[in-house]
Amino acid sequence: MFSSLKSVCSNFQYKLLFSSYLLDKALYCKIFKPTFSTIKRKSEGCLCTSFKFCYNHNALGSSQGYSKQAHSQKDSLQRMKMFLKEYPDIFADINEKFAMPYINLINVLQPMTNDNDFYAPEPTVSALYNFYASGEIHKPAIDMDYISKNKSEVEENMKCRKTEIVNLDDVVGLHERIVQIENQINSLKSKKKADDDGQQCDEKYSKFINMSCPPKDTKQLRILSSIFMWLRKELEKQYLLKALGIPNKTHYETPILEEVVLETVGEKPFFDYPVYDHIIIANRLKIMRQQRMANIAGHRNYFLYGAGSELEQAIVRFIVERLRKESFTFISAPNIMKDAVFEGSGLVSKKMHTMIYNVANYGHGNFCLAGTSEVPLCGFFSSHAISEKELPLKVCSVSTCYRKETGSRLDPKGLFRVHQFMKVEMFGLTANETGEESNDLLQEFVSIQKALYADLDLHFKVVNMPASDLGLPACRKIDIEAWFPGRNKYDEISSASNCTDFQSRRLHILYKTNGQYKFTHTINATAGAVPRLIVALLENGQQPNKEVLLPECLHSYMNGKMKLSKEKCKSLEYIGIDQSKKKQIKLS
Repeated sequence: MFSSLKSVCSNFQYKLLFSSYLLDKALYCKIFKPTFSTIKRKSEGCLCTSFKFCYNHNALGSSQGYSKQAHSQKDSLQRMKMFLKEYPDIFADINEKFAMPYINLINVLQPMTNDNDFYAPEPTVSALYNFYASGEIHKPAIDMDYISKNKSEVEENMKCRKTEIVNLDDVVGLHERIVQIENQINSLKSKKKADDDGQQCDEKYSKFINMSCPPKDTKQLRILSSIFMWLRKELEKQYLLKALGIPNKTHYETPILEEVVLETVGEKPFFDYPVYDHIIIANRLKIMRQQRMANIAGHRNYFLYGAGSELEQAIVRFIVERLRKESFTFISAPNIMKDAVFEGSGLVSKKMHTMIYNVANYGHGNFCLAGTSEVPLCGFFSSHAISEKELPLKVCSVSTCYRKETGSRLDPKGLFRVHQFMKVEMFGLTANETGEESNDLLQEFVSIQKALYADLDLHFKVVNMPASDLGLPACRKIDIEAWFPGRNKYDEISSASNCTDFQSRRLHILYKTNGQYKFTHTINATAGAVPRLIVALLENGQQPNKEVLLPECLHSYMNGKMKLSKEKCKSLEYIGIDQSKKKQIKLS
């Protein structure tokens, strides 16, 4: 039955404009206003003892009934046309007081010469809006109370963060108009119910907002309700496409212009012999290959083999074992997710094609490869609620991450900036009762990062990142930048962000306290981006005899190896077409 819901929402809701079937109150509530169920899952090993599944799978009934409703769409359109001709004053009243200046209904109805074109869905640039419009998730919950009361502060925040400037007057005006239309729809429903029951309409619904010509019969009620529902949907689209571009609030300790070093750990290593970058070191040790990769895997890809692959696994096992001691729950997450989850996590929809890989022919909908397991972990908790007693909740995931790095001319070779890499990610949920819970968990995640990298014998800085580096979702971001001798500079090896309720409002991640549902705060942090840690270990551990000393914490994970020496591996002879003509082999 859930598949029936999906198919109906993607075709029926998208294409239906003026259908009178939307007036069925029970149907409307079940499709668009699902509530939390009271079903509790309590089983050994379950991540949370009180997740709530938000959707009622039996909400729609049989698909046969909806095929009949779909056939009535053209009839509804014809009734709409007749209504406009018969009651031009009412139509003009609606257009002037409810639609304008955001929509001119006269212009909308002019292209109605082709009914099929009229029903065609209009794609938007927001994957998250499309996800909501197709009935897959609740409407993103923008904090309009805060925005409407603090417009100047929100505008200044957008400038400091260097995000796209959103017209807040439009956002506030559209939201207020939508509220007016919803009140109007409730008035019409109340009137219709009273007429059906043969009773007088409740006094609070007896006046139709701004309506100089209230409807007189059931026919007018049904058609007017259809008009207002369609109008609400169109205004809602405009509202969300603008409001979803408003960034999170910025933490008061976040610097505005430049990063601030909070702490420096360890000392720069001293070398009295020549220092090389990790590419030269790895090639000498014969643990990495990037030569002759373009024709088989493209640029910015690599092979790790022998001790190089062992080191990759050792780093992961070391971090995982440490997080186990810190009471993290482990989640194995999919790398393929719908684009709406990416946008709900904070990635700007129109920039997705430059940052992430799309997955063609995967299935219905737009799917992408995750560049961090933060995205699928947000998806894991989306449309669920957890008891406050279970918070704070700390989870982690080991995943392969995929990033396009399109347009980046930095580090075209080596392991520092690659298309595919292993990463261990920390993710947390907190309550929001005091306002400090999420910042406390952020500091805990940073402390774990510092302990991990100190044990790896790395010298690093803890940096409070400026507002311009926060993007849309983060309220505060703290990076750790390690010293790379081969690069002769500090560079990022991890990041930790407090996203407060930005992600949870868009993806509906809630917690329950005293019988009420509230939005959680979400925190994410890199425990280990493995290739960059390999780069740091090779460059900081290099010796004059061309060996690399390994930190003590990794010895047990490397089968007792304390250093990396040149690998004695089977040699491969290149026989491809790029070899010189003298060396080309002849195949019979």
